[in-house]
Amino acid sequence: MHISLPNLDPQKIRMKSRQNTAQRWLFPSVNTFLLLLISSVGGQDISESVFGDTVRDDQCKALPYDLPVSQDVYTVGVLAIRGAPAAYKEFNTTFSDYLTATAGQRFEKPVQFKMEPLNFITLFSGTESSEVDFFYVNPSAYSCIESEFGAHSLVSQISKRVVGGKEHHLTQFGGVIFTRADSPINNIEDIKGKSVAAASISGLGSGQMQFRKLMENNLHYLNDPSQVVFTSNQGKVVNGVLYGDFDVGFVRTDQIERTKDKKTGELVDKSLLKIIDPVDGLEIDGEPFPFESSTQLYAEWNVASLNHVPNKVNLAVQEALLALRDHADVGEILNECYVENNCTSPDSDIYGSPEDCMEACQAKVPFPTSRCDTTPALASLAYAAKKAGKYTGWRSTLTYMELRNMQEETGFIRKNHTTGAMQCIRSKNIYDAVVCPIGHFKKSEDDVINGCALAGTPCDSDTKFQCVCKPCVKAFDVNVFPRHEKTDEACQKFSICGRFRQRQELVFLATDNKEREGMTLSVKMHVGEESRVMMAEKVLPEAIISDNSVSTFVKSQATNYTQMFKVASDRVGVMVMEVFADGEQIPESPFRVVVAPRDCSVIGANRVPDIDGNCVCAPNTVEMGNDCAEPSQTTALALTIVGSILGALVIGFLIVFTVRRVRAIRKLQRDHERKMLITLDEAMRSTINLDYPLHLVRAKTFLNGGRLRRHELMRDEYKLFVLDTMSDVDRFIEEGKLVVFFSHQWTAFDAPDHTGEQFKSMIKALQAIATIKGYHDLEDVWVWVDYSCIPQSNSSTQALAIRSLAPYASSACAFIVVAPPCQHKDLPTTCDMATYQRRMWCRAEQVCYLMRNGPDNMYIATGDEEEPFKKVDEEWFREALLVFHGELTCCRLEHKGMQSCDRQSIVVPILGLYGELYRATEEMLRREISGDTETGFINESVRMFMKEIEANQEEIFPRTFEFVTWRKKKKVIETTLLFGDLVERMRAHVDAGEDAVVSTRVFADDGPASDTIKKADPKKRRSSEFLRSSVVHGNVTEPQNRRRSSDFLRGSDDDTVTSDANEMLKDYKPFEPRLETEYEKPVSFKPFSGTVNSHPSSIPTAPTRTTIEMPMINEDKSMRNLTGYVAATKEPLHAHSSGIIVPVPEDTFPVNPKSI
Repeated sequence: MHISLPNLDPQKIRMKSRQNTAQRWLFPSVNTFLLLLISSVGGQDISESVFGDTVRDDQCKALPYDLPVSQDVYTVGVLAIRGAPAAYKEFNTTFSDYLTATAGQRFEKPVQFKMEPLNFITLFSGTESSEVDFFYVNPSAYSCIESEFGAHSLVSQISKRVVGGKEHHLTQFGGVIFTRADSPINNIEDIKGKSVAAASISGLGSGQMQFRKLMENNLHYLNDPSQVVFTSNQGKVVNGVLYGDFDVGFVRTDQIERTKDKKTGELVDKSLLKIIDPVDGLEIDGEPFPFESSTQLYAEWNVASLNHVPNKVNLAVQEALLALRDHADVGEILNECYVENNCTSPDSDIYGSPEDCMEACQAKVPFPTSRCDTTPALASLAYAAKKAGKYTGWRSTLTYMELRNMQEETGFIRKNHTTGAMQCIRSKNIYDAVVCPIGHFKKSEDDVINGCALAGTPCDSDTKFQCVCKPCVKAFDVNVFPRHEKTDEACQKFSICGRFRQRQELVFLATDNKEREGMTLSVKMHVGEESRVMMAEKVLPEAIISDNSVSTFVKSQATNYTQMFKVASDRVGVMVMEVFADGEQIPESPFRVVVAPRDCSVIGANRVPDIDGNCVCAPNTVEMGNDCAEPSQTTALALTIVGSILGALVIGFLIVFTVRRVRAIRKLQRDHERKMLITLDEAMRSTINLDYPLHLVRAKTFLNGGRLRRHELMRDEYKLFVLDTMSDVDRFIEEGKLVVFFSHQWTAFDAPDHTGEQFKSMIKALQAIATIKGYHDLEDVWVWVDYSCIPQSNSSTQALAIRSLAPYASSACAFIVVAPPCQHKDLPTTCDMATYQRRMWCRAEQVCYLMRNGPDNMYIATGDEEEPFKKVDEEWFREALLVFHGELTCCRLEHKGMQSCDRQSIVVPILGLYGELYRATEEMLRREISGDTETGFINESVRMFMKEIEANQEEIFPRTFEFVTWRKKKKVIETTLLFGDLVERMRAHVDAGEDAVVSTRVFADDGPASDTIKKADPKKRRSSEFLRSSVVHGNVTEPQNRRRSSDFLRGSDDDTVTSDANEMLKDYKPFEPRLETEYEKPVSFKPFSGTVNSHPSSIPTAPTRTTIEMPMINEDKSMRNLTGYVAATKEPLHAHSSGIIVPVPEDTFPVNPKSI
C-alpha cells in the first residue's frame, strides 16, 4: 500500500483551523482510507499517555537537517520468509511510505525510501553489491551480514503477540523443544535416535537456538537424531508432532499457543504437548517472560544499515522508526473515531459529509500532541504501518553478540581460511547447509540427499519437506591425505591413498584429530618384500592454507597438529603404507599407494622405464643420440652406409640376415600365441576336470575324530568319500548333500592345529551351519579340510590335489574361515583373523569360492565367546579379492632353491574360474535381455562381484610381479609375467563363443595357425549350473531370511542368520564320540572278478552310507590300501586312479583287506 502525503513543512505543522486541517490531511486514496477504517482496534483509552506531556515550541524547528545527501533513493531490503507478496503487504507501508514521509523529509532535498523483498540468497548478493542500503532481517541473518560485510543495527522490533486474548509486547524470543505429552522423551538426551522437525536449518527460533541447546548436552543436531525434517513452516511442525509424524519439534516461543489444529480448526490444546527442559526465571526488562522456552532469549528482528550509508541518514531513519509508535497511538484514536462515527459514509447522520466527520474527530485531538511533528495524516500512516506489520513499534537496538556466539559454536559462522574473515554458511540447498561436528566429515551429496531413503525413512514427496539422516561420518583418529591431489575426504582403510610415477615423490599430510601434544608419527612403507620406515615432520597450517595448489578440503584440515611426510619409489606397483602414532598403528591404516611407470617420452622417442625407473630404449629399438630408433629405421640407415662401402655383397648378406630375423620373430610370436592358447585351454579345463579326486569326510566322522586327522590315516580307516569328476561333484550336491569347506592356516610348520583350538571352532561352526541350512541330524553333511582331504606323504599326489584346489573350493555349498586366536608353534606370532587374511593361499581359497557362489554362504569361525560364528563383511570381502598381494612362505624365503613362485601356480585355476564366471554372467544377461528367464536371473551378489573385478582388474589380476631369488650368492629381483593379457584374452575367447581350446591346434612354421579347432570334450556347463549362489540342495531349501549378496554389498545390517546360529552355540555341548556307529560299522565282501565297466545282475545292491575299502592288485602282485568309499546309489561299476567303487552287500568281504 502506497500513501501519498503532502510536503510536511515544519512551519505548517500546527493547524490553524478545522477547515485547513481537513483540506490538508485528508487522504487522496479512498482505498487507503477504507484500509485505515477496517484496521481499527477498539478498547483501551491511551489518550492520557499520548497527550500527557507539554512540548516546547522550538522543538520542531530543530528537526530538519537541511543538509544535502548523495542519493535520491535508499533501498530497504526485507527478508521475505513468507514470500514477496506477503512481505509487500506487511512492510511496504513502513519502509516505503512511512520512511519517505518522515526520514525522507528531513533533508534539503527530500529523499525517497523503497522496499525490496529478498530471499536468503539475494539478501547476501544484494548486500555484497550494495544494491540495498538498509535491511530488515531476522537476528541470525543480521549476525551473518554483520560478520562478513559490516553493518550497524539501528533499532530492534517490539513484537506484538496476542495469545488467549492477552496482548504481549516483546523485544526478545526463545526456542521451544517439545514432544507429545504421552511421549517417553523427557530430557534432551532422550532425543538421540528420534525424529526431529524444524522449520529451517538456517532459521533461528525453529532451528539454530535448539541446535545450540543439543550441542550443550553433547548431542549433534543432525547426526544424533535418526532423522531431521525441515518443513519450512512452524505450524506444520506443531501439527506433525501432535499427530505422531515426528517425535520432537523445534519452534519459537508463542508458536504453540497460536497454532491451529489442522483437523479441528481450533487452537491446539497445549495440554497434549510438553516442553522439554524449560528454562526457569526468564525476564525482559525485569518483567517475567510470558512463555515457556527451552533456550535462553535472543533479540528480535532488527533494522540495520550498511557501512556506506551516511550517518545523518542513519540517524533520520532511526529517529523516524523510534517515533512510529507515538504517531501510531494517535492514529489509533483517530481511526476509532472514524469508525465509530461512520465517517466513510457519504450520508452521515451526524455530519454532513466525510470531511466534516473527519474534522470533528481531529478536533478532539489537541494537536500538537506529545510529539510536535505528529499530524493526523502522519498518525494514520504510522498506525497503518504498525497494523500491517503486526508489530507494536521499535526500540533502541539490543545487543546481538550472544547470537553471534551461538552461531560460531554451532558452526554456522566460521573463519574463511582463504580471506581470514568470519563468514556465515551460505546454502542454495540442504547439502551446502550441513555443518558436521568436529571429528566428523560430511558424506557425499548423493549420500546425504538419499540418506533417509536408504535408512528406510524417506521424506514424504507430497509434503515437499527436506529430510536429513545422519549426514556426517566420524573422522579418523588421524586424517591422512595427499597434499596436492583433488580430494574431499581422508584416506580410508585399504583404499588407494595416492598415485605417483617412478622417480617422483608424493607428499602426504596427516592431521591428528585427537590433538596429542608431541605425538610422534611414523610411516612404514612396504615395497615388494622390502620395507622402510620414515618419520613425519610438523608443518605450519599457514603454509598449507596459503598454498593455492591444494584443495579446499586440504586447507580445511590444516591445524597445529598437522604433520607431513613424503614417499617415493622406483618400483612400479602398489605400495602398502602403514601409519603409526606413538608407535601404535592407527585404526585407519594401512593404505595403498600406486606407483605408475615413469613418463620417458619427455626424454626421447621410443624410451620406456625399466624396473628402477631408468629411461631405456624400448624392446626392438636401439639407442641413437637421445632417441631410440626402431629396427626398421636402423636397418635402413645401416643399408645406406654399408651399401655405399661394401656394395651388393653386404646388401645381400643383410637381406638374408633380415629374413632370418623376421622368421625368428614370427616364430617367437607363434610360440607365444600357442602358449597363450594352451594356457586358456588349461584354465577352462581346470573348472570341469579334477587332477585329483575330491575327498570328503562325513560330518559325524569328522566330529568323532576329536582332532584334525591326517589324510593317510583317514584313508586307511576307510573314512574318506571320493568324487572323481566335477560332474560327480555337482550331482552329489544336487542330491541334497551339504559340502562344507573349512579354510584355515597351519599353526606349526609340521602340524595344522597343534593346540586343537581350530578344531574346536570347526566343530562349533559345523553345528551352526547345519542348523542354518536345516541339516539338524548331520546325516547329509560332508566336510573338506586340507589335512584330511589332501595327501600329506606323497608329494606328487599332493601337487595334483593342490592343482585341484580351485574346483574344490568353488564346488562347496558353504565356506567357513576358521581363525580363532592361537600362538604359532614355531614363530613368535599369534595366528588369528588378521594373519589368516594376509595369507595368499587363504585368499585364493576364498576367491575360488566367491567366483562361483558369491559371498552369501561365507562365514567366519572367530573363536570369540560372544560371537563365535558370523558372516563375512564388506571389508573382509574386498581384501580377499587381492589374492596376489597376499603373503607367501616362498616369498618370505626369497625363493632360495626354487624355480618359481606359488603365485604362478594358481593363475590357471583362478583364470579358469573367472572365464566360467564371465561366460555364465554374459549368457544369463543375454537371456534376461531376450526375456528368457527359465534359468533365472543373475544373482545380485554375482553382479556386484563382477563390477568389483572390473573396477579393480589391475590389482586383482596383476599383469606382472617382482620375483626375488638368489643366484650365485646375489639377490636378484625380476619383473615376471603373471596374468599379462590373459584376462582380456579370456574375455575375448568367451565372447567369441568358444568353450575350451585344445592344444592340438595346428601352427605352421612360417604361416598363421590353422583354423581347425578341436572343441573340448567335457560338456559345457550352463550359466545356471555354474552360478550356484542360490542353489537348492536336494529337498532342503535355504532359509528365506538368508541375507542376499546385494544386501551384503550395500552394507546391510541383516544378521538374522548368524545371530540364530550364535544363539544355538551358547547352549552348545561337545559332540559325544561313539566307539562304533551305524555309518562306520565294519563290513566285508568277497573278492570281485569280472569286467569293471559291466554291471552284472548277480552283484547285489550296496546298502546306503556303508564305508568299504577295496584292495587293488598291482603288477608286482603286491597289495595297497585304497581310499574308502561310500556307495550311496545303485550305479554301474567304474574305476579311477585311486580305487574302485563297487556296490556290494555288507557281509561278503573280510573287514581287514590286509588279511586277504
